[in-house]
Amino acid sequence: MLTKKIFPLLKSSSAILLTDEAHQWIGTPSAMYSAEGLPQLDESGIMALLDVPAEKRERYRVEKISQFDFCSDNDPTDMAAELVEDLVICSHGVKMRVLFSAGKVYFCNSDYLKPFDDEESISLYIRDKQYIAVKCGFICKGVIAPARLLDKTAQKLINIANKLMYDATATKKEEDE
Repeated sequence: MLTKKIFPLLKSSSAILLTDEAHQWIGTPSAMYSAEGLPQLDESGIMALLDVPAEKRERYRVEKISQFDFCSDNDPTDMAAELVEDLVICSHGVKMRVLFSAGKVYFCNSDYLKPFDDEESISLYIRDKQYIAVKCGFICKGVIAPARLLDKTAQKLINIANKLMYDATATKKEEDE
C-alpha cells in the first residue's frame, strides 16, 4: 500500500502538508502523495497514523492547503522524463536520482521515489518545468519537487550531464535520418 510507505517520509519532516479536498493528498513541502485508501485526515488523525506520542507532537507542523491543482491525471504541460536507472549521485549525504527530459537534466531525492518501489510500472513527467509528476498507469499518484544542487561540484556535474544528453540526442537524430 502506497500510503504506508509515505509514513517514514512524513515522520522525518517537521512540516506535513494535507489537502482539504475530497481526494486528499498528504506529504511534505518537497513531495506530495495521493492519500487514496485513507479516511479523511486532520492533524490529530495524521499524528495517530504516524504513531507520534502526544509529548512529541509539537515537533511537527501540520498545514492544510486548499489549492492543489497540479495533481491532475492529465496535464498538457507533461513532458516525459527518463529515469537513468543506474545513475545515482550523492550530494551532502542525500542520494539523488537523475532524470532527463527535453534535453535537460533534473535531480530527484531517491527517498521520494521509494513509496513507488512496489508499483508494477511508473511513469515520470516534468510539469511546467517545475516539478516531477509520478503516474501509475494514467493516474497521478505523486508530485515531487526536483532537487536543486547548488555547490560547484554539482554544477560541474549538471554541465557534464547536459552535454552528454545533448550529444546523445544529436547522435540519435543523425542515426534516425
